[in-house]
Amino acid sequence: MVFGVLHKLPPEKKINLAISVAGFYRDEDWGCSELFSEPYDWPKIKQQAKKISIIWSPDDPYISKEQTDYLCSQLNINPLIFPNKKHFNLEAGQEFKQFPELVEIIKKS
Repeated sequence: MVFGVLHKLPPEKKINLAISVAGFYRDEDWGCSELFSEPYDWPKIKQQAKKISIIWSPDDPYISKEQTDYLCSQLNINPLIFPNKKHFNLEAGQEFKQFPELVEIIKKS
């Protein structure tokens, strides 16, 4: 998860862009509790990237609006909302073999 990576980066290492697609901040019994073994230092995370984007779909069966709202509030950003995209994976449809909107976000940054 991008926030765990940013949290652990040395302060002198900065990146231009971090993007979280269908991101989360707590384990929902998905077997990834090691990602959350220590609380995130949100001010540090914000400093490690020049820009952070969060991408979310309201019909995501796994990531709630509450999870997305929490992340956005910690980072003081607004989410990029993509309706009807579920979890942005092949379970949502074959269209997610590619994600051209994500490529455009990267190109514009």
